[in-house]
This record gives sequence, C-alpha cells and structure tokens, in this order.
Amino acid sequence: MAQRIPLTLAVHDYDHVRDLATGAVGVEGVALTCLHLPVEEIFFRGFLQPRIGIALSSGFFVLAHLSYGQPFMLLGITLLSLIYAFLVRWRQTIWPAIAAHALFDGVQLLVIIPMAMRLMGTSPGAKPALAPVAALASLLCW
Repeated sequence: MAQRIPLTLAVHDYDHVRDLATGAVGVEGVALTCLHLPVEEIFFRGFLQPRIGIALSSGFFVLAHLSYGQPFMLLGITLLSLIYAFLVRWRQTIWPAIAAHALFDGVQLLVIIPMAMRLMGTSPGAKPALAPVAALASLLCW
C-alpha cells in the first residue's frame, strides 16, 4: 500500500506532484491554499503599483519569485506581472488580477505540470520520447 500524505497545493508545494503521478504516495486529503494570491496582488498591485508605478512594482514581483531557481522562468513571470498590472490599471480594481493569477496558477498545477510529467515519463504509460516537448511546454507556460 502506498504511503498516505496530506497534500497542500500551494505555490511552493509542487514537490509531491511527481509522487502522486507515479503512485508512490496517495492523497489523504487536499487543502487548496490560495491565501498567497490576494496577498501578492494586494501588496504588489494595490499597495506598490500606485506608489512606484507598474515597472518597479512588476520588477519587485519578479524579484520575489527568484526562489524558483530558474532564470528563464523569470521572463514568463515578468510578462504575467505586467498583464496583472495592466488589468488593475484598466479595471481600477485588483480583483481581475487576483482572478487571472488564480486561473494561471490553477491551470499550471492541475493541467500543465501533470501533463508535462506524463510526457516526460514519470508516470506509468508515459512516452519518454516526448520529454523535450514536455520540458519546452512547461517552460513556455511559466
């Protein structure tokens, strides 16, 4: 029987996705942690953006994501940050940015990452020959 773990799906908790895909662990329960979304958007778009502008607030948003350890991914984060910033400017509220951020993170976590892992051969029945395609797809989506 597989070890059972409580799984929290949050920004930095992607480490168990591989274990779930391979069947190494089962899910005891799933807690969706979404507190970071409104906190990030309130701070970067609601607090910083009106005071220091879109460019600097987006720059600080990117710097806050340096811990991912993948410099190429910072380009995607920059683009996303600018999209969120212009959504706030256009709609004059942070709610569209929160919704867009939640949608992006949800698609990443529930669709893109599991699909890339299957294509890279980390789950039964996977096609290892498609590993480069999966890696490229996951980079482009970030």
